[in-house]
Amino acid sequence: METPTEPAAHNPYGEAPRQATWAILVHLAALTSFFIPFGNIILPLVIWLAKRDNDAKVREHGRASLNFQLTMSVVGSIVLMGALAFLISSGALFTSALSNSASKTLLTALAANLSLLIFLALTLAALSILNLVMIITNAVPAYEGREPRH
Repeated sequence: METPTEPAAHNPYGEAPRQATWAILVHLAALTSFFIPFGNIILPLVIWLAKRDNDAKVREHGRASLNFQLTMSVVGSIVLMGALAFLISSGALFTSALSNSASKTLLTALAANLSLLIFLALTLAALSILNLVMIITNAVPAYEGREPRH
């Protein structure tokens, strides 16, 4: 009499779990942006270029990951350039306010620039958090063999 065996764990990739690994890594590789400038584009691009011809899921997840990371990089760069522009103008206003014995109009403009600079810094922080959440939440569908949700 045969003993019943445990059902095998569900693997959506069938006999090729390495393809699931590459689909996951193409998302998780974007985490390198927190340590390496433009790592969120370079490493997923290398993985995608190396593995896109071998598996449709890796091709699909790689394309989605790169598209999202390019968008995040462009938006983040625009916010960063805006923050730098307001930081430079705030410095110029502060220097002007010191030389003009701190007129009320210049101090008001300086306060407005600094508040906008704080808003841009918070926006950049929110973009970083959004990027982290999207990387993690798209690595799970990659493991399960589902489509990315960017």
